[in-house]
Amino acid sequence: MDRAKFEKIHASLEPLPINPSHPLQTGKEEMFHLVNIVEKIKPQRIMEIGILMGGSLKFWEQILPEGGLLIGLDHWRHMRAWDFDESDRQIEVIYKDSKDETAVDDVKKLLDGELLDFLYIDGNHTISYVKNDFERYEPLVRKGGIVAFDDVYNVEGGPPMTLFPILVRAGDWIVKPDSKADDYVPKFEEVIHSVEKTPIIKGKRMLINYGSPVGVWWKE
Repeated sequence: MDRAKFEKIHASLEPLPINPSHPLQTGKEEMFHLVNIVEKIKPQRIMEIGILMGGSLKFWEQILPEGGLLIGLDHWRHMRAWDFDESDRQIEVIYKDSKDETAVDDVKKLLDGELLDFLYIDGNHTISYVKNDFERYEPLVRKGGIVAFDDVYNVEGGPPMTLFPILVRAGDWIVKPDSKADDYVPKFEEVIHSVEKTPIIKGKRMLINYGSPVGVWWKE
């Protein structure tokens, strides 16, 4: 996606009266780079956990072909920043907690035997939820597909980092969280040290954008 198209889409997403912040909660520049990474694999089926007002969902819709499947999963029914019903893509929103076992079954029914090309994890940012979201929904991603995590590291000490603690479903952690604190946020120095010193598990690779809080993981 070129910059002009990206800016046009971004400008079309105006803040809602109930929420003065921009509907795209992910940083503008990191979203631009992420969209272009995902677009390269020519996705047919995309899922986002934690759609909020639908800001990032609009970008996923734009890189899908006509009739492509876009699945949103969110515990809350938020006001939408755009009309999903006007899209020529198949947009399905499941209003359930991502830990709800029936939510996984709902996603499988929508996929109808197919697998996701791209999964965007941006729901509840506590480590237990992010770990759950990776363990439950990553198996629905095809080989060669992409899993991306928002707010991998927040320098302002906001939501806990999400990508670095999680590498495989077996529960290998790059940075060991505090045994009691589910919202453990490591210092920036710890993150850099851990990423550089920890060998990447064979058959899996990660692209870490040091300049932004989005992490991208390829399933090989």
